[in-house]
Amino acid sequence: MLNGNVIGIKNIKTVSQQASLADLGMDSIMAVEIKQTFEREYEIFLTAEDIRTLTLARIMELTAQIETNTSTTKSVSSATPKGSAGIQIFIKNFGDEKLTTKPFMYLPTMISDDSDNNSLDQENEMVMFILPGLEGYAAGMVNLSRRLEVKVCVLQYYSEETDDDNFDKMVERLYKTMKERLNPRHPYILLGYSFGSLPMLKLAQMLESEGHSGIAFCIDGSPDFLKATISTIMSIENEIQLQNSLIFHIINITSPKNEVTKTLMDKLKDIGSFEERIQWAIRICPSQQTYSNKFIESTVKACYYRLKIALNQSEIKKIKAPIVLIRVKKNPSFLALDENYGLNKFTDGSITVHLLEDYHDSITENKQCANIINSVLSAQRGGKVSNLCSSKCS
Repeated sequence: MLNGNVIGIKNIKTVSQQASLADLGMDSIMAVEIKQTFEREYEIFLTAEDIRTLTLARIMELTAQIETNTSTTKSVSSATPKGSAGIQIFIKNFGDEKLTTKPFMYLPTMISDDSDNNSLDQENEMVMFILPGLEGYAAGMVNLSRRLEVKVCVLQYYSEETDDDNFDKMVERLYKTMKERLNPRHPYILLGYSFGSLPMLKLAQMLESEGHSGIAFCIDGSPDFLKATISTIMSIENEIQLQNSLIFHIINITSPKNEVTKTLMDKLKDIGSFEERIQWAIRICPSQQTYSNKFIESTVKACYYRLKIALNQSEIKKIKAPIVLIRVKKNPSFLALDENYGLNKFTDGSITVHLLEDYHDSITENKQCANIINSVLSAQRGGKVSNLCSSKCS
């Protein structure tokens, strides 16, 4: 059963059984651990709203009911190795492997389909370029895109990074792809989710150096947020632990409900190189038809290199564009970040902060997130972006 340690309560008997987890001070990382525990231990799949409204009494009822019907229950500690919950919040779904090697993908929106052909008059059409999260694939942005009133092109990161690759090379690839599809008659529109906020800001800087102007959206991400979260929340003690936690999670995503990962972390400790550990984990995992071994290997490596990029950030000069930050309302207090996630260091323009009751890994699914973006873009069409972005919404 979930215990008080997960939500920071030393003695669970001292609090009301009818108190919700939100009332008890649950933060986004705790929510991920709780969600993961229910899924992995009991095969119960809860939404972000379900978790927020759970009471201690309901948790006890659920777990008691299931434990009555099963003779064995895995422990939380064995299912969730140290640091893994922090990694999980950074990785969304991978989608179709065949689509992940494309440098970009148009996604269906409220006004356009997923074709590369313009559905509107080229001269009147605005395109939003989205930089996805750590995994770098468009699949995690599908639900957000469907609710947007603008054509959407997701710039994918590929999975071909090598140890000698770097942030500048990565952004240069993205820049070339974007420039071929950017309508010079309109301001640029960039959106970076989580890790995507890093390349997004660099792309904005490059575009402005060529005389373009525009607007930048950050969805629960910033250089400071990423560095603080990766350094602190994940509690990774060394690079090997970081690598092994990535292997653990990506194996779980590609081969769900397997029995191998119960002991995977312990066994990985005895294997030498990163490459050997990845290959060994793939080899002992149950056969699955969705993803190739090469894809799993390249995704693990790519996520690792991107985490290192976030920890050892290259300099990003200030941009002129206004920034709209849509972030979760409550983050762990030990992150000690300003309300604007330190984005004031990256723009001379105005910053709008919108606070949503949600979690890092699910905020893009929130209808309010899309509504905010649509509202800002509607004002931009009317030439009112600077006025809109001078106020703060919550």
